[in-house]
Amino acid sequence: MVFQYFVPAIIFTQTATSVERINTLVDWWYLPISAILINGLAFPSIFFVAKIFKLDRLTTRVFVYAISFGNTMYIPLALVDSITSETTLFGLNGKDRGGAYICTFLLMSTLIYWVFGYSFIQKNQIETENIENNENIVITTTLNNDNLIEETKQSEDVINTFKSVLNDKQPNEEYEMKDEIKNNETKENESINIDNKKSQNSFELSTNGSSKIEEHSIITDSEIDSININQPSSSTNFTYFKSIQQSCRRIIIQLKSICSIVLSYIPLPIKRGIKNLCTPPTIATLLGIILILMYPVRDLLFNDGKLAIIGRSLKYLGSAAVISALFILGGNLSTGPKGGNIKWYVIVIALFVRMVIVPIICIGIHFTLWWYNIIPSDPMYFFVVCIESCTPPALNSAIVVNIVYPKGNEQCSSLLFWAYLTSLLTLSVGMIGTLQLISYKC
Repeated sequence: MVFQYFVPAIIFTQTATSVERINTLVDWWYLPISAILINGLAFPSIFFVAKIFKLDRLTTRVFVYAISFGNTMYIPLALVDSITSETTLFGLNGKDRGGAYICTFLLMSTLIYWVFGYSFIQKNQIETENIENNENIVITTTLNNDNLIEETKQSEDVINTFKSVLNDKQPNEEYEMKDEIKNNETKENESINIDNKKSQNSFELSTNGSSKIEEHSIITDSEIDSININQPSSSTNFTYFKSIQQSCRRIIIQLKSICSIVLSYIPLPIKRGIKNLCTPPTIATLLGIILILMYPVRDLLFNDGKLAIIGRSLKYLGSAAVISALFILGGNLSTGPKGGNIKWYVIVIALFVRMVIVPIICIGIHFTLWWYNIIPSDPMYFFVVCIESCTPPALNSAIVVNIVYPKGNEQCSSLLFWAYLTSLLTLSVGMIGTLQLISYKC
């Protein structure tokens, strides 16, 4: 229910209301590029850590997926709300501008998360299904072999008992066979005589009744001709519709054959990518982008239009996604953050790379571009891209792992627990450093 309704609702509403007009994306071009930059640094670095410590494939995917992708919406929105209420450094309407920047950042980060990230963790589901299928095949083959062995033993026992019975009853059966042969010969002679009598009687009856049958057939043929003459030509409509139906079936069959031929030439990774695009969160993202292009329809749904009740209902439905993610995280951590087979020092190194090294590199790039006015000079713009670099992992990872690969719930929940515990320090330091850089330039 969370994956099918709550998460798509919040993604759809945030994406559709992220940008007022599509032309503003030209001025805010660095926001989607910064999403690519942050994920492009975080994902390979965490994957490299997993490979250094030789984690198995299934654990590596859970490890990389749970840590690499940041919480790009809930925490930045809360921080923008709190910082604009405490300082006037960001000017008037700083909260509204910050929300617009965050939602624009979400356009690319959502696509990366639900297309690339979801397909990455879904490989665990595919591998586990293949392993289970192979195990079922082995079990069925062993059971079939055991059944064949038992059947052969039973058949051998039956044959042996039958041979013993035949050896015991052979002399008595010879006399019984002679009596049966005599009785069968007498019965055959009697049946031959009876058949001859019946054939004579049937021949007489057929000669007498043939004339009657011919008369009756003549009458019925004449009646049929009269009926056919008086019958209307309504059957032509039926044949017309039937021909249309047959032609439609032929067209559908030809289209299916063409589609099957085209799909046979498409590589398997592309087929999986297309399949992943059909997930509810990805469809919600694409629909939100379409509504940005069709802004008159978007204004009817969200901006106090005639259908604004639909937009408000979707927002209320999407607000349950965060609460559901927290419930799933708390349920998985009910026995403490000790689940999984990942060593503690591997988690420490990965969190240090993800929440210290990657933010320092990203903030350095952001500040260089902001210092030379390559990106907009708005302080809130710089604050948003820096905070997006420092956020802890996404809570939605707990939902996705719970659905796609339930065996990784303990590992994912443990990683998220330690990541959010670490973010109390790293996120605070990141905010302080960002504000110092803003005050230094301004």
